[in-house]
Amino acid sequence: MANVVFVTDGSPLTQSVVHRVGYAAGYLEQHGHQVRILYGREQTLVGRRFTRPRFSSWFRALLMIPASDVLVIHRAGDPATGAIAALAKWRRKRLVIDLDDAVYLNRNPLTISINYLLRSSELVTASSRAIANYARRCCQNVQIMPAVVDTDLFTPRGGSRKTSVPTIGWLGDGRVHAENLRVILNPLLDLAKRHKFRLKLVSALGNRKIYDVFKELERHVEVDYGLKQWVEISRIPDLIKDFDISVMPLVDTAYSRAKAGQKILESMSMGLPVVASAVGENRFLLSHGSDGFLADSEEAWVRFLTELMLDPELRERMGAEGRKKVMTKYSREVCGELFARSLEALLP
Repeated sequence: MANVVFVTDGSPLTQSVVHRVGYAAGYLEQHGHQVRILYGREQTLVGRRFTRPRFSSWFRALLMIPASDVLVIHRAGDPATGAIAALAKWRRKRLVIDLDDAVYLNRNPLTISINYLLRSSELVTASSRAIANYARRCCQNVQIMPAVVDTDLFTPRGGSRKTSVPTIGWLGDGRVHAENLRVILNPLLDLAKRHKFRLKLVSALGNRKIYDVFKELERHVEVDYGLKQWVEISRIPDLIKDFDISVMPLVDTAYSRAKAGQKILESMSMGLPVVASAVGENRFLLSHGSDGFLADSEEAWVRFLTELMLDPELRERMGAEGRKKVMTKYSREVCGELFARSLEALLP
């Protein structure tokens, strides 16, 4: 059995860390491996949020390398982490890089070592095809490791929801998605001329740019901007249980095309139909017309949202198909086992 050390730039409250690192570590332990996770922290500089490994994590990783078999680096690309990886390679340890974000697109001191890390790794696990395609420039052994959902936490609410005013809901980190949300402004204004609905965001997190985006819409429908502080993942299902339709609008950029679609899968796991921009990984997660719709224009957004708003039975059918897909392809059991077996293939 192996001794595995994870180094991540996220804190224990970061959802991507919970989903990927936490679940993967749990399944490695079930396979009999010893696992240690060295967490990072979130900071803000000049109003911009960023994450990095803790200084204590770097130091502890250095001490753990001699007794470790595998070093797994999640999303970190800073020089200090690169130096630790170099030492691990020199000591003939296995190096695995896990990417659930396009950190290679960020040109700053915290990401300048990412290409070295990719070139040095025995295995790269990527959460989207766009990330995998980039990683293959540097590493031959690249595997898609999709976004992971705790299907015991994100469960259908039970019973049909009959309401004359359906709720269109959005789930995400409002600090970074104002421009993406702007994609649905005109479609929602068009819908508001003919239909009653409410918009609920989980959550704007106090981002004034998002309040400005939907200021005009407030004159026509109720807009719930959600909490101003982020909460633990265990609270999220209760906050979105009144959604009737979940939306994931994205501007078509390289960064968006690399996104893993975590929020789509969480919505599907709760039995919600999804309308999403036909961008990047969204096109592979959703089966258009079966468990959701992919919109490639403002007219498409209006058409698909209208169809779902007016047809509760369609919402239920699509929601049931989405739940079934997540259970079979994206649950923590399925993805945890996949990660464990991929790592074990590297061991002697």
